[in-house]
Amino acid sequence: MIERPSFIVTGASASGKTTLMKEAQDVGYRYLPTHTTRQKRPNEQDGIDGIFLSRDDFEDNFSGGAYLEPSLDYAELKSLGIYYGTPTSWINELREPNNCATPVAIKMARIVLTLTNTTWIHLVCNDSDRYRRLVNRGYTDKEVEARMTSGESVNSPPREAITFNTSEIRPDEIIRRIKERE
Repeated sequence: MIERPSFIVTGASASGKTTLMKEAQDVGYRYLPTHTTRQKRPNEQDGIDGIFLSRDDFEDNFSGGAYLEPSLDYAELKSLGIYYGTPTSWINELREPNNCATPVAIKMARIVLTLTNTTWIHLVCNDSDRYRRLVNRGYTDKEVEARMTSGESVNSPPREAITFNTSEIRPDEIIRRIKERE
């Protein structure tokens, strides 16, 4: 197997993170799933697309030091009552080649970047594409609105990351550019 530096991806909900991760897996990267209390989407598999937990299990894991988030309050997307956790195990895994992950928050990506020195990719796209993608996932109007307006990455790409606009560039091209950086 060709060894490629590991990388992380951030971006607002429906910016293309999952699509990019699937493209990365197709060329040999191993995806490190995020822990969450959200419901699985159709066709998602527990342990592959995410680690889907009950609130109690997530809170127990948090108490045991399983996540990098500084508090449960910080780990919660309050508008939807969903927890997202960045596993502490990612730090060692991302120091190894051929891994990729999607920290949910920019603050968490900065911590991962500091501890691993991986390449950081940030995805943006236009609002109409994001809206269409969210609706196509079958979210309720409330969920679409919450996802369109939440998160610090919606309007301010991080300066430490390489930013790609998924309304203008395909995932395979992003992967090609990541591989060129090797």
